[in-house]
Amino acid sequence: MSRVFEQIQITSKSLRGNKLDDDPTREVLVYLPPSYHHNPTKRYPVIYLLHGFGGTPQGWFSNTENEPSIHLTMAKLLKEHKIEEMIIAVPDTRTRFTGAGYQNNAIQGNWLDFISEELPAAIEAKYRCKNGPEHRALMGHSSGADGVLKTLLFKPGFFKQAVAMSPAHINADNPSFFKQLYQTNQSQLAAAADAKLSVEQLDVWQHLLCNRFQQILPAADHPPLFCRFPQSEQDWQGLAESAFQRLIPKLEQQLAGITLVIDIGKREETYQDCLTLVEQMQQRDIDVTLFEFDGGHVDHMGKSLVYVLTWLSQVLMQTR
Repeated sequence: MSRVFEQIQITSKSLRGNKLDDDPTREVLVYLPPSYHHNPTKRYPVIYLLHGFGGTPQGWFSNTENEPSIHLTMAKLLKEHKIEEMIIAVPDTRTRFTGAGYQNNAIQGNWLDFISEELPAAIEAKYRCKNGPEHRALMGHSSGADGVLKTLLFKPGFFKQAVAMSPAHINADNPSFFKQLYQTNQSQLAAAADAKLSVEQLDVWQHLLCNRFQQILPAADHPPLFCRFPQSEQDWQGLAESAFQRLIPKLEQQLAGITLVIDIGKREETYQDCLTLVEQMQQRDIDVTLFEFDGGHVDHMGKSLVYVLTWLSQVLMQTR
């Protein structure tokens, strides 16, 4: 049986020296198309896939029906002649606080530089790729979809096609979202700040709050959380200012020339917020298409992968 994916490692300068002691050497799972080892002159476009908060790269190579399975979905679509061959690279973005915040900062490291610069450079150096932004696509699910949107907004020019599947940070332009979440978890976070609880004893929601606070309210000299907690209305507004609904009016020019799809489930809590975000983009003539499905945040990933990969193949092959 042939290997489902190759495993490589990339040692990142962008992640080196982060305050969380996260390993700057990152594993990347790489799916190679069937002809790769038999056609030594052929080059392929590349899709870069960002997993969500609490997810893993391996989770995208499931052998279970209806779960996300890059290798099985690609095999089916290729057999049906619905797509062209592509390379797909899935980096491991897990951290001590569950997952990457997909930002550049001194606490967590420069994740956007890693995704946009170092990762494509390493893949294009090792594999027979069609090089350049027009032959790359970026996709992600949940917080990985947030990472897609952040990369497009803050690191323009590295990807020309993108898919954000069920983005998570689209209902947070109201400070009350963070206030409620913080109030629910305040005692555990305070205990961790005082070293009465370890970072590992915090749950995923507490890690998520720390992740956001490290970005907006960093405190490099305050281990182990390396952030301060919100104290003023200005702090809460600062957290809300990082929401995509607030960023689009300021950074809309960064999305010029980008072809974007946002995929959202009708039973997701963020469904209406997502419709609002897409409408906001379309009003600014941003090239965004909305895909909708009848499902929730994680129960449709495998099915979504079918039409997402089909769409990406179509747009990537237009740049031959």
